[in-house]
Amino acid sequence: MCLYTRWKKPKKAKRNIIVYKILDKTRVSPYRGFVYNLGVKYDTDMDFFINPFDGGLYIDVGFHAFTSKRALLKSALKKDFIPGVAFKCIIPKGSSYYISSCKKEIVSDSIIIKRRLLFNRF
Repeated sequence: MCLYTRWKKPKKAKRNIIVYKILDKTRVSPYRGFVYNLGVKYDTDMDFFINPFDGGLYIDVGFHAFTSKRALLKSALKKDFIPGVAFKCIIPKGSSYYISSCKKEIVSDSIIIKRRLLFNRF
């Protein structure tokens, strides 16, 4: 998963940000195989590369999530979507983050997986 943005610097969360993430039923991320536990704060360094044509950033390392349930559900309708279970998460206050140009995806340097959502598996 890779997020594209034109922001040159990440923003700092002024408050907790609620986001939504797809994992498998055992809370393993589909792209990196990372295992999450509920209620634990995870931190990482974000990494990106610069698009040489327009100077935009592609953020490939960090905690990827959706900015809303609606964005998550719309993504689930795409052909290349990896099936899984939806979880409500928090990007903690003070975390650094980027939001995609379409404002539907977010990547941060910290995340807490709070709980599984109640809709069916995708």
